[in-house]
Amino acid sequence: MKLMRDMYLKCINPPKSVTVLIPTFNSEKFISAALDSIILQTYRPLEVIILDDASSDKTVDIIKDYQKENEFIKLYENEFNLGIIPSRNRLFELPNSDFLAVMDADDICHPERIEKQVMFLIQNPDISVVGSWYQFFGEKKGVVRLPTDDYSIKSTLFISNALCNPATLIRHSFLKKFKLRCNIEYAGAADYLFWIDCAQYGKLANIPQVLLDYRVHQKQESIHNNTRQRRAHLRIVTEQLNKLGVTYNDEAVLRAIIWPSASLDESLYYIGQGVKKLMDQVKSADSPVRSGVGSKIDIRFRSLCRIHGLRGLKVYLLTQGLIRLMQGRRFGIEFILSCYKNGKGLL
Repeated sequence: MKLMRDMYLKCINPPKSVTVLIPTFNSEKFISAALDSIILQTYRPLEVIILDDASSDKTVDIIKDYQKENEFIKLYENEFNLGIIPSRNRLFELPNSDFLAVMDADDICHPERIEKQVMFLIQNPDISVVGSWYQFFGEKKGVVRLPTDDYSIKSTLFISNALCNPATLIRHSFLKKFKLRCNIEYAGAADYLFWIDCAQYGKLANIPQVLLDYRVHQKQESIHNNTRQRRAHLRIVTEQLNKLGVTYNDEAVLRAIIWPSASLDESLYYIGQGVKKLMDQVKSADSPVRSGVGSKIDIRFRSLCRIHGLRGLKVYLLTQGLIRLMQGRRFGIEFILSCYKNGKGLL
């Protein structure tokens, strides 16, 4: 297997250069593991550009120690703390390589991540950005299987993010051509909007393989600023639906679709009625992705109904109808069985 890989890489003429972009801020506990995972990558040529956002701990000292033995690691420092979004945008301005690999200081790449993604983009010249599946570690466990094809990714982006930011590889020429950057006005969900912007100009894909370990801890942005993140996410979804021609603004319903497990206190029947109205608008939209968007909304509402067991099944039938139920996997049988398994009675 290694011999075949080496032969393939020699056929890439000239070899595609890759820059790994890492923003850091007070990352002394995690940066070593992240850098070790990059150093162990099977792909070359590789460079690492780190932008430190005025850390007050030993992050910079640790990085400088790594530089002594790894000349491909470059360090830049912000004079003042700018925040994650301006730092990401500045990072995009620094490299000259063919591909840009996005990475965070607290995550860990699998050894063949870069190689597999480079080979994928070479074999699929119509794809501008490729991500991968990933798995949580730390304070949360589990594997996240993201949609893999362009149509499914773009449909999902109307409701939620469909690319794991620190598991992506981007064609640098694509980024420069369309001058794509993170929007500072959407703090907390700027990466989500960034992929939506990318989807307007190019095709996206995810490799159906876990290539990144995503660390979950109390100091990361998604936990520390959860309220801000959700507010920005909700704003993006509303704007996306408007672009589809759907003028729906019931926040309770939209929140239930975006975060089903966090909407247990809402009236399930009220949510179901709202979903029906939303689905009717999506159905009448003039867009090539309307079917995919409707499918994603239905899947999210089914997830909420499953939590309520048999009561959820009853509300689904009352609000969505038997025909929509039968449009699910195995004519809705899997959904019915999962509701029955959860029980809770017909309340």
